[in-house]
Amino acid sequence: MRVIKIIQNFYLFFLITALIVSCKSNSGSEDGQIKTLKHSLEKAFTLRLEGVPTKTWMVETKTLNGIEYLFYGDVKSQSQILVYNMDSQKWADTLTFDREGPNGIGKMNGFFVKSLDSIYVSNSFGLKVHLMQGNKKLRSYDLRNGLSSSSPSIIPFTTNNALSGILGNKLFYYGFPDLSTNTPTFYNDALIGQSVNLQSGEVVQGGGYPTQYHNHAWPGVNTIFNDQLVLEDYVIQSYSLDDSISVFDKNFNLIERINIPNNYKKMPINYDGKISEKESERAYFDFWSRGFYSSIFYNEKTQHIYRCFTYSKSNPDDYSDFEEYKKTFIKGYTIFDYKNRKLIGQIEMDAAEQDQFPTLFAGSKGLYISKENPDEPEVDFYLLIWEKFE
Repeated sequence: MRVIKIIQNFYLFFLITALIVSCKSNSGSEDGQIKTLKHSLEKAFTLRLEGVPTKTWMVETKTLNGIEYLFYGDVKSQSQILVYNMDSQKWADTLTFDREGPNGIGKMNGFFVKSLDSIYVSNSFGLKVHLMQGNKKLRSYDLRNGLSSSSPSIIPFTTNNALSGILGNKLFYYGFPDLSTNTPTFYNDALIGQSVNLQSGEVVQGGGYPTQYHNHAWPGVNTIFNDQLVLEDYVIQSYSLDDSISVFDKNFNLIERINIPNNYKKMPINYDGKISEKESERAYFDFWSRGFYSSIFYNEKTQHIYRCFTYSKSNPDDYSDFEEYKKTFIKGYTIFDYKNRKLIGQIEMDAAEQDQFPTLFAGSKGLYISKENPDEPEVDFYLLIWEKFE
């Protein structure tokens, strides 16, 4: 499939356009600049991971019977989930799935936990989602069920947890449309979201790029930085260089656009009329130098949205080697009060405070950020704390 090439060429990044919108109307901004919040990191717990990578993109928290659990996916075996009791700070269980056989899942690329007895597991390139009860497969869902032969598949994201959540009887995920990004109307036509009816198994596609993306040429790997989450009764989609997020209902009807920007975002460059240059090394440098949005998280208790932003304060022209320039990248966070529709502010992190590309998740207390121990198979997680402005 064409999208496999996109994933395999992960090192190529893109520049896409965005609408620069003033944020003066938000309480978290002054003179068009977002407030930078004073912050601290509170040590929460340490995970010791013998034989399991200390970094994962398959991670989720869930409160079950009054206990908050962390579900940590093993990205090496792609067949097990480690369960950690965040309240007692002890390992609670390990869920291991068969890769082959009647209960086989293939490769686990992501999961969504409904309960300890109902876990949905995605096999991206198999275009399947499996409902698991322990090691027993209760049902498999075909991610092309109900689509016409001319409709492109949407392959669940493979380097982020693609299964976003459940609304009613529908499971939502996002991913890569199996279309060539060299098609002139790719951004007009491409959809990145899909729902699976958990009763009938029928799938529905929806949600796509905002109009400022349309009719332009961008490097094809832009889709690796999209994200999606289920928030209350809505589906939220975030796009890597778009200051706003899109809010859809459960049928993928667009409800509203919400501006959640970052001060370090710079105006991007498109490659209209220069398609041969859109995967060049120069484009690679330019993409990172302008910054981009990636993961988005939601804290149900506080109703805060955390939007991640990766950027560099260094001039790319001072570097001839991208690996050296890469060491200057920083991940920051914009915080938005979803209930009151107010921009709270942004967090600027020092490089030493977190992993350069940290494992992140939202729990009942807020956003957790990883810091690996270079000498031990351990990773520390810290809770992000910030000073609130009234």
